[in-house]
Amino acid sequence: MRYVQAMVRTFNRWLKPSVLLGAAVALSAACSTGNLRPDVDEEQVPTPEPGQTELARVRAIQLSSDAPPLDTFIGTIEAPQIASLGFAEGTPLLVVSPGTYTVAVTAEGAAQTSAFVSQPDLPFPAGSRTTLVLYDELAALKLGRIDETSLVAPEPNQVRLMVQNAARNLGSVSVDLGASGEALNLDLGEVSDPLFVAPGTAFADVSVEEAGTLRFALPATQGGESYLVFVTRNADDALVLVVLNEAGETQVIADQGPPPPPPEVRVFHGAEDAVGSINVRLAASGDPLFAGVIPGETSDYVATRAGNVAPFVTQANDTAPLAELPAFDLLDSARLTWVFYGTSGALSMLSIDDASPLDVDETSYRARFVHIAPDADPIRLLRMGEGTEVESAVGASFAYGTASDALALARAGTRIGLDTNGDGEANLIYNLDATEDDNVLYFIGPDPVVADEISLGVAAGVADGRLTPED
Repeated sequence: MRYVQAMVRTFNRWLKPSVLLGAAVALSAACSTGNLRPDVDEEQVPTPEPGQTELARVRAIQLSSDAPPLDTFIGTIEAPQIASLGFAEGTPLLVVSPGTYTVAVTAEGAAQTSAFVSQPDLPFPAGSRTTLVLYDELAALKLGRIDETSLVAPEPNQVRLMVQNAARNLGSVSVDLGASGEALNLDLGEVSDPLFVAPGTAFADVSVEEAGTLRFALPATQGGESYLVFVTRNADDALVLVVLNEAGETQVIADQGPPPPPPEVRVFHGAEDAVGSINVRLAASGDPLFAGVIPGETSDYVATRAGNVAPFVTQANDTAPLAELPAFDLLDSARLTWVFYGTSGALSMLSIDDASPLDVDETSYRARFVHIAPDADPIRLLRMGEGTEVESAVGASFAYGTASDALALARAGTRIGLDTNGDGEANLIYNLDATEDDNVLYFIGPDPVVADEISLGVAAGVADGRLTPED
């Protein structure tokens, strides 16, 4: 992850690094001044003497875009422990002897008596981990605290995210982190509960009444790491995200404009009848995206969220998987038909792009043919003339478990032939009915009546869409 280096590792500008480190080592004796230092490796942290407690840790981030560089005092001392913190700058973790302190925030170089905001009796218990958040406009500067002490650590294959609304003069905001679940509705200063998502979560959609919904591309995230995400406004009043990582590094992210339309998906159940009705989820957990789809039926399109999905198929009213399919990225603006075919012991899925760039108009529609007849050879589509005359082959042949190219067919109806043995002749001929639909999916599967034969059907939202071939 590439972050803007938005801080100086030694934050007390009146002490040289060696002097500051010496003061930190002296923390083995209890003190009330709240001495801080940059965090170091565990073996370098002073070991408390008998009867003493472990140290507390604290860091800060500045999110008030109309404020000058700010100093932060923890305890009554002459010099600030965190100095000259500009907008969207953060610090690494520093250590402080446990205690209760007054925290004051001033302009750079100013005395504590002229603090913009001062809060007494803030606790920093032994072993605690606290992030101080300076936010809102300068005239109403606020000091927030995020307690990360007891949060569950992410697994190696997870990322932990917490989101805070720090955007001045906007009121409540809605934040939808890709693949994280429901949107977060946060008032000013409110912090979300921890969210655990897969590494690489790609975007956040932020909705406010003033600006509508805007999309932000998140930086690449690493498994096992934790991040704080802040919604705020920069000096130009533009909505921005600021991401703070565990090292105290920040990145400011501008919006990419309104998000694209969400993906739309429908399901065609082309598996054998013995499979029965199916439910389809986007992952093993969660509610079904499609429920009770019967053999031969095509569902309506359902709008869903973009992101990494791994379709999980069960029989209706059952939790045992019929198939756990490989994960893939479901993209914005996609319009797909997922064709499930095969048997209960070997269920497969074919994803058909219904948003093919093939142009259609008032005289033509877009057609796709899928081959789900397991014992049949590759099939070639033929455009038929009179009788058994072949006018032309249509596209390349396609095998079991694949689909034809997208074809433009006449809305008024077309005679189509199926070459099932590669001899260039039509073994089966069908009259395709006139249609007003822009996209029609046809399926070639085992004939439900005649053993060892195939037939053509229409995936058109009905349980039995089989077509009758010409004699």
